[in-house]
Amino acid sequence: MDQRFQEHVGQSLSMAVKTRGSIVDIRKYVREYKECEGTLELNEKTIVISRKIDPVFLRLLPPSFTVTVREDDSYHAYCGCIHECAPVSQKESYALDVHPDGIVMNACDYNGLCYGVLAMSLLLGQKDVSCCSIKDYPALPYRGLMLDVSRGKTYRLCELKRIIDVLALARYNVFQLYIEHTFAFECHRQIWEGSDPYTREDILEIKEYCRSKGISLQGNLQSFGHAERILTRKEFSHLRESDMFWTLSPAVPGTYELLGELYDEYMPLFDDVYFNVCSDETYDLGSGKSRDLCSSSSVGEVYRDHLLRLHSLAARHSKKIMVFGDIVVKHPELISSMPDDVVYLDWIYDPKEKYETPEIFAHSGKPFWVCPGTGQWNSLFPRLDGALMNIEGLVLTGIRNGAQGMLLTDWNDHGGYAVSLFASYSYVFGGLVSWTGCRADTQTADQLCNMVMGEDVYSSLMHLYASIYYLPPIWSKNRSECVMALFDEPVFGKAVRGKIPPEGLEAYNLRLPAGVASVLEPHAKHPLRPYFSIPETTLEGIRTAVHESEALIAKLHDENTKSAFTYVHDAFLLMADKLDLSRKIISRVSSGCLGVEDYVRLEDEVRVLIKRFVRLELSFTALWRLIARDSEIEITLTYFANIISRLGYLRSWLAGQREAVEKGYEADSSFETYDTCGYTTLPTF
Repeated sequence: MDQRFQEHVGQSLSMAVKTRGSIVDIRKYVREYKECEGTLELNEKTIVISRKIDPVFLRLLPPSFTVTVREDDSYHAYCGCIHECAPVSQKESYALDVHPDGIVMNACDYNGLCYGVLAMSLLLGQKDVSCCSIKDYPALPYRGLMLDVSRGKTYRLCELKRIIDVLALARYNVFQLYIEHTFAFECHRQIWEGSDPYTREDILEIKEYCRSKGISLQGNLQSFGHAERILTRKEFSHLRESDMFWTLSPAVPGTYELLGELYDEYMPLFDDVYFNVCSDETYDLGSGKSRDLCSSSSVGEVYRDHLLRLHSLAARHSKKIMVFGDIVVKHPELISSMPDDVVYLDWIYDPKEKYETPEIFAHSGKPFWVCPGTGQWNSLFPRLDGALMNIEGLVLTGIRNGAQGMLLTDWNDHGGYAVSLFASYSYVFGGLVSWTGCRADTQTADQLCNMVMGEDVYSSLMHLYASIYYLPPIWSKNRSECVMALFDEPVFGKAVRGKIPPEGLEAYNLRLPAGVASVLEPHAKHPLRPYFSIPETTLEGIRTAVHESEALIAKLHDENTKSAFTYVHDAFLLMADKLDLSRKIISRVSSGCLGVEDYVRLEDEVRVLIKRFVRLELSFTALWRLIARDSEIEITLTYFANIISRLGYLRSWLAGQREAVEKGYEADSSFETYDTCGYTTLPTF
């Protein structure tokens, strides 16, 4: 079994002991810390705050303390005796001094006051608090999350509010909802019909909820590529660039009429001056209706001209645009001809030793943010360690190159099989790195996560399941083989029939071993790591991690959190058992030595597997409906329907072989009569 996997399992289990009931090391939570002589001894356990703050910022306060508000025009708080505290002027900053007889804190503004109270709460949770002087301020002015609510879960408002609470505790100040078609446009109802979109009232409610947490809700609307849902509507299909039905064509005037109408309805709902027009991955630009435009100039110039049109449309509402930088970075010479107020979003989701694109944006002199990812999409469980490498490496590179912000992205490509609360670890980690501007201490991140989630074993469970990705070939660039294997064709799927993982195949390493090339799968838009078979040693490791998690899951207090981890426990176990049964059936049928009773037993094992898939689907549906609207649930439920149907066919096929043997005929030991009907596995491109 992989040594790195064994090490990570051991670390996860020992971590469950180390972080239980422990406290966050304040020195690794703040920017500047200076220890002074003495130890805090409080006779008073009341914190006095100069104005009301949202209750979420009091969540980490030890229960023995109370809070009193004495309103005035300042931003300060104290506990115990009052002392002078240095004034601060930087946005969101605060200064905090611990004296032997009291704590005092001054802040610059509302956010600084809230973050200062969080720091006081962490200090007061310690047994022995050393006297100290703290000056704290963010390394990045903007620290945000963009949540995909279009390609998978359209989250219920209660779940959005839970996520916003986590962001507030992690010191974020920006939130975006990624919209392709899931807003209820009155001007064009065809765009969202059949979905459960957010209404105007929903957006206003979330905006106000964010405001109380010191978070700005920024508008976000995909405005170029990723327009499949719009372009496949009869009313808008003429706006397509090509028969790929992917990109809005800049050669069709109606494109800007449509976008103008959508902007007119959507933009006024947001107070923030920035509006994300996305416009990434315009794969077919220049291949269709805009071919002549691109021939007379260039694809880059046509792309730039589209952004200029969006810039003008946004200016009608006094908005400045943000745009994903994947196309612009290929044409850096064009950035100079763009308005200075456009913000570029430099997205890279791979764990890399070096990130080069922030330097390109830095040299342009234009404002940019860095955009790492949670690694949660196309997977049963987040590719956590890769996400943490990506967040830390890209954010710190961005800071060194003058980035103004971080926009952590949490995508839901192809349906979103994972549960949203699993992404909370990446949220907290991203908040820690983007605030401190330093490499995050793992134990500090674990302890903070446990406190935010209210569960002593949350971080240990996250690391334990993440250790599975060190088993080859489970980790893959932009996708995970665990979810592909779960829904794979049971007899001819690559999880059992594919190539054996080669020596040197490593998790979180983009380099493939010698002789192994990336593949471009049908309908894929970029090369991927090949889909290898999953060896029995890897399945053994998965079972080890899953069984080790059972004692930790039993210690969870919140029933919804327990249900989420139970679901992923069951999914991994079912995936492993499915592959074992597939190999057993292939081996035994191929032997040509099976009798009637042998077939009956195999049929029954498939029957039990079908039953487990149905139960897993019911668990998935219950978890989905707890946190999200039914919109887009059909994407993932179709995958369940497909695999259950394939297993039903397999059972029927085995019954046909049994009947042949009963009649004295030879069974099909080579599976020549087995019909896959073209089914392979999930779309994960």
